Amino acid sequence: MSLLSSFIGGRPNYQHFGSGESDASWPVPSGIDIIWVTAQGAGAGGGSGRGNASSGYGGSGGEAGQLVRRVPIDVSGLSTLDVRVGSGGNGGAAVGLAAGNDGTDGGDSGVFGHVMARGGAKGIGGATTTTAGGATALLSVGGGFSEMAPGGDGNGGSNNGDPGGSFGAYNGGAGGAQALIHGGGGGGGASATGDGGDGSAANGSGASSAAQDGQGPGAGGGGSGAGDTGAGKGGDGVDGYVILEW
Repeated sequence: MSLLSSFIGGRPNYQHFGSGESDASWPVPSGIDIIWVTAQGAGAGGGSGRGNASSGYGGSGGEAGQLVRRVPIDVSGLSTLDVRVGSGGNGGAAVGLAAGNDGTDGGDSGVFGHVMARGGAKGIGGATTTTAGGATALLSVGGGFSEMAPGGDGNGGSNNGDPGGSFGAYNGGAGGAQALIHGGGGGGGASATGDGGDGSAANGSGASSAAQDGQGPGAGGGGSGAGDTGAGKGGDGVDGYVILEW
């Protein structure tokens, strides 16, 4: 089933705004008083793990963006709407023998000034304690506003990373496996249209690999595992989208 067929509610007209179409000034059709808004906030990037020969903690996974589904807004008297599509957060940069880097938050999506779906919260770079997966307070829940799937924790002390949160039929990213005294990266949170990115495994005799990016619009990226000589990049979050119906 396509994204459009999943979320369009049967009204005769629609406009889809995807990746790279942020800040669009959309002309309101003549004679229309109500527009129905579906919006997916962007997923956040995962953190990178710690590089340290003694021990290390993996980076945590990025949170998925919020889904707003078919919320009506009154457009009577308006000539244009400011449509914003959130950009996916970047995964934390790879490191050598250093603490990991944080990812960046996902951007909000929706019709500015009327209804917005929140972007996910960034994953945190690995250091010397467990790194909490991305999770944030919601703008609103209920009435068409969804919960948000958090990223999984990045762990250390010979522990695997935690998986990200799931959403409906989609799974949070798997946590990365531990290696010796190095912890795995946390998985990214799942969105309504894609799995979260997997966290990467730790490496007890070298650098860990990069974590997986989110796997569908709004999904969060995984965190990278800790490594003996360095840690790979955190996974990127995925851009959101907006659908207008009338």
